[in-house]
Amino acid sequence: MTYSLLIAAAVAEINESFAEIFGVSELAERLQVNESYLIRRFNTETGVSPGRYLQAVRIDRAKKLLSEPAYSLDVIAALCGYSGANYFCKVFKKECGETPTAFRNRTAPSVRLYMPDAENDEIYL
Repeated sequence: MTYSLLIAAAVAEINESFAEIFGVSELAERLQVNESYLIRRFNTETGVSPGRYLQAVRIDRAKKLLSEPAYSLDVIAALCGYSGANYFCKVFKKECGETPTAFRNRTAPSVRLYMPDAENDEIYL
């Protein structure tokens, strides 16, 4: 879909800086437009509000980061622009219907370890 220059810039800004944008008012300020005008135009052209789009981008990024067991929920929350792990968990559960930990456990690939000492035994994590 082709968007106006303003909405294309808003989408690009959200996609590039989602972790640093604290809300729609800051997005409007960065784009040097009135917040109400931005919300109205964004809704009209995309079918969702800029806040909703920002949330979706953050959640999508969080899902990708949850596949990395090395990242704690605190780190993922910070990388996705949330103020803390508690708030991140609350939003994630509301949006996805499960906690980040449940999502991580459900989507984590099982890893098969090879142990030379155990001839025919397989260990799955």
